[in-house]
Amino acid sequence: MLGIKARAEGTGPSSPAVVYTELTLWVVAFLGFLVAEAGLVVGRDWLRPLLAVSATGLITVGLLLIKPPVWVDGLITLGAWMGLWKTYWPTVLIGRRDGRKSSNNEKETQ
Repeated sequence: MLGIKARAEGTGPSSPAVVYTELTLWVVAFLGFLVAEAGLVVGRDWLRPLLAVSATGLITVGLLLIKPPVWVDGLITLGAWMGLWKTYWPTVLIGRRDGRKSSNNEKETQ
């Protein structure tokens, strides 16, 4: 509709590179939503994945309706994926070679 309106008013539509970049970022945001949905269905924990589903769903709909500039669209999509990575990435155990967490009361002997 926006392209038709722009042509009727005598201005051309935006460049195809911008249009396809926006479309690609919208699809990537929607894929983030699907990943969050899969994490909610598959995982045992439900609170953090439910928040991730809500956030990515709102981000996807917001990007489609508000249509921010492409650079804002890219930053928001990247931030959503970083949030998903942080939500589903297992906690890294630091401190010991055998994979167990070291406590403050435990003395390690080498």
